[in-house]
Amino acid sequence: MLIMLFQGIFVLLFHNAKRGLLCGGSLILLVGIANYIVCQIRGYGIVFKDLYALSTAATVAGKYRVHWSLFLTLALGVSAVSMAVVYFLLPSAEKSEQSIKKNLAYLAGSVICIGSLVGCVRSDLFMEGAQDLYWDQQIGIRECGYPMYFAANVGISKVAAPEGYTKELAEQILDRYQSKSTQKTSATTPNVIVIMNESFSDLRVLGEFTTNEPVMPFWDSLSDNAVKGYALSSVYGGYTANSEFEFLTGCTKAFLSGSPYLEYIQQQTPAMPQWLKSMSAVKKVTAMHPYYASGYNRDRIYPLLGFDDFLSLDSYQGADKLGNYISDAADYDKIIEQYEKKKEQETYSVFNVTMQNHSPYTKAWEGDSAVRITSFKAEEAVDRYLSMMRKSDEALKNLLAYFQQVEEPTVIVVFGDHQPHFSQAFYYRVMGKIDSQMSQEEISRKYEVPFLIWANYDIPEKQVEHTFLNYLCAEMADATGIQTSAYQDFLLELQQKVPALSAAGAYDEKETFATKEEITGRYSAELQEYKIVQYYTLFEKDRQEKYYETAS
Repeated sequence: MLIMLFQGIFVLLFHNAKRGLLCGGSLILLVGIANYIVCQIRGYGIVFKDLYALSTAATVAGKYRVHWSLFLTLALGVSAVSMAVVYFLLPSAEKSEQSIKKNLAYLAGSVICIGSLVGCVRSDLFMEGAQDLYWDQQIGIRECGYPMYFAANVGISKVAAPEGYTKELAEQILDRYQSKSTQKTSATTPNVIVIMNESFSDLRVLGEFTTNEPVMPFWDSLSDNAVKGYALSSVYGGYTANSEFEFLTGCTKAFLSGSPYLEYIQQQTPAMPQWLKSMSAVKKVTAMHPYYASGYNRDRIYPLLGFDDFLSLDSYQGADKLGNYISDAADYDKIIEQYEKKKEQETYSVFNVTMQNHSPYTKAWEGDSAVRITSFKAEEAVDRYLSMMRKSDEALKNLLAYFQQVEEPTVIVVFGDHQPHFSQAFYYRVMGKIDSQMSQEEISRKYEVPFLIWANYDIPEKQVEHTFLNYLCAEMADATGIQTSAYQDFLLELQQKVPALSAAGAYDEKETFATKEEITGRYSAELQEYKIVQYYTLFEKDRQEKYYETAS
């Protein structure tokens, strides 16, 4: 129906069926080709929020190769035949006088079609279910069809206040934790190094497979003074900035649509830097990313999140690359270099977003097949990715070895932003199913990423089955003895009941998987409070900052 209305608009605007159908059909074909290319890159087609990230996509687009397939050939063939039928069988426009009455009729028809199209998009009845699947674009497009799914999510980035929200209610909730926070003291403030590693994942969560060499031997061996486990990400195959948003702010994309960095962070927003700088020993917090500063609007967003400096690609002149991008080893060397420049009496705080493991995995490099899957014949991209992960593991080993011998107390956090995307053939060999055959719980495995909280001083060791990226900053503070804020204490208490909650699903206190709808129903009161606090954190203009800072 949406396509018919779309085509009807062109027919009426051109005052001719032949020209209107050819023009509308050509646009649909171009969108289809663009979707084919994007699907090969990340596993799902173009969605509305992609329009906000065109500049970011342009910076990496040239590194991908598009593979021709039988399906593309068939689609182009059917399109060519359809257009030929329209061109040869429909009559061309006849020269006739254009009366005011006829023009008004065409105009009225166009208005009716446009109005009907807009009405369908805005109709909850017509779009029922389509908007609820924004958490997984693959499922949404498959179940609703591309036109409906795209249209249903056009306006979904608008964030409304949760039911019953008031500023006073949000502050009443946070006040319960404010007195608890002020009673805490911390003997020392350690250096804090947070690394969000691009496409860093443990593909073993998907299913069993064997390799000729261990993928992450150092990671697997870590146990002393370490908290390790898996966190649920809200994204898969892309949209890195959504993961860093969740970690830095403690907010969840389970209750937010779109991409916050691109759409609705317009004012100073409480985040990790504000919390750290509320401690007297922390004078500044630095952001690092060995790629273009403009990606996902980071050069505009980072100051709003409280970062004082931002080292981007220009600061990595001459750094070694691995494949297409600057290596983790070179990136971590830059962390050490910056640490050694700091003043002796100050702590060092940094948030680093790596680039090494970013797709595509098409460029050959020395050692690119050091790790290979042996239980089945995997595509070249998978072996290259696993070999990159081995290099990430080695770089992390060297980084931790350096800070292990540093006298100053230091905390290092590492987590992946999302899993990479591979072909359906790979998932079928590992999981025994393709996406369309998977349950929501099985799909959620593609959203699991590993995390590590490590310190060069004694902390309780712990293995975590599931957590969520929005809890991870508060969990770092709790595990390493750093003073928490009232907001973080609120998150830590919620974590006891709902250990993991993302747009992809959730786990309850018994580590049982549940859909977002099931967990929201089970813990409606607790999660309603979370929605209220989250809205207060992100959108309240008269917000009290004390809830996001320590009492020191």
